[in-house]
Amino acid sequence: MPRKKNEKSFKEFECTVKDIFLGEVKSKNIFPLLILHLISNETQYGNKLISKIKEMSGNIMTVNPNTIYPLLKRMEELNLVRGKWDDGGRTTLPNDVAPGELVTVVVKVKAPDAIGWYILQIEAVQEGVTWFQKVIEGSTYVDKCNI
Repeated sequence: MPRKKNEKSFKEFECTVKDIFLGEVKSKNIFPLLILHLISNETQYGNKLISKIKEMSGNIMTVNPNTIYPLLKRMEELNLVRGKWDDGGRTTLPNDVAPGELVTVVVKVKAPDAIGWYILQIEAVQEGVTWFQKVIEGSTYVDKCNI
C-alpha cells in the first residue's frame, strides 16, 4: 500500500536513547512522565528523583533542583502528585566555614501532625548562589524518620 504524502515510515521515526532524553521536549513532557513512573511504587523526594532520572537515562540526562522543584510544584497544583513542603526550617552557620572544615549546626524540626514514615532532608544552600549538593558531595543529609 503506498504511503500518503505526509505519512512517515517507521524507519523515519528511529532514534537513539540520547535523542529521546535530550530532545527539546524533555522538561515539558519526559520529566513529568519519569516522575510519575518513579513515584508509582514508592515515596520520593526531589534529590532522589534527580539521581534516579540520571541513572535511568544512563547519565545522559541531568536535572537540577532549579528544574525539579518548580516542576513538582506545578504537578502538585495539577493534582498529579502530593507533596509535603517545609521551607520554614532555615538556619545559619555559627561562623564562616573554611573548605573541608566541619561545624555542628542545631536544626529545629517540627514533627508532622500525622503518624507515619517521613524523609528528613537537610541541604546546604548559599542563598541566591547555589545548592551545595550540586558542587559538594555529601552536603545533603537524608534520614528516614518514623513518627
